[in-house]
Amino acid sequence: MFIEFVEAASFVALYAGLRIGLLHVNVQMLLQPAAAAVVLAANLWLRGGIFEPCGIRWQGLCSGVWQWKGALVLVFGALPAILFFAARLAWPAFLDYMAQYLGRLRTLDLRSFVPFTLAFTFMEELIARGYLQTRLAAAFGTPAAVILASAFFAWAHWTPGPGAACVRAHVGVGFAISLVLGWMYASTGNLLVVWAAHAAWDLVLLALMLSFRREPPAGVAAGCAKARA
Repeated sequence: MFIEFVEAASFVALYAGLRIGLLHVNVQMLLQPAAAAVVLAANLWLRGGIFEPCGIRWQGLCSGVWQWKGALVLVFGALPAILFFAARLAWPAFLDYMAQYLGRLRTLDLRSFVPFTLAFTFMEELIARGYLQTRLAAAFGTPAAVILASAFFAWAHWTPGPGAACVRAHVGVGFAISLVLGWMYASTGNLLVVWAAHAAWDLVLLALMLSFRREPPAGVAAGCAKARA
């Protein structure tokens, strides 16, 4: 228990250090690959295999995805579309904020966007679920591990931006999504099932954001502040 706690705490501290060190760079582009490399190295050194004990199993993947729990994969493909169009009607300032958050990602074409999204969602799941939640579950039990790993996931997606209401909404949605992904991982024990759900969410949402206005207009902060009032 203590060893797993030390592994989890050490990784969070290292991740925070990497994030601070890359503050003036495109953080999301460099931070996740660096953190994923740390996870793989730690697994190899401490557990004897780069994916141990992350739960990456191809055997039974299809049955795992199509169980009633795995139906959430389909929900994760539909829900971002609902949220996108709801925000477009009721809170366009939030979409302006998200366009700013995505930055250069919105310039990707379809051939680059799909493999990029698949790679980054896998790295995020490897970090949050495969490494951190696994260690925290051994130290504190599954419910606490899901909550703590989700708090880390939400914090990892926090980026200062104009409009506190938009930032809070982004972090809150990330935390809620992560709770469901954490439950899926705890229920199936297979990281690939969770990756499929996460990838479905990001692919749909980013595809819709690519179709959104190419440059966020001025007044993003004012729109978010107005929504908060």
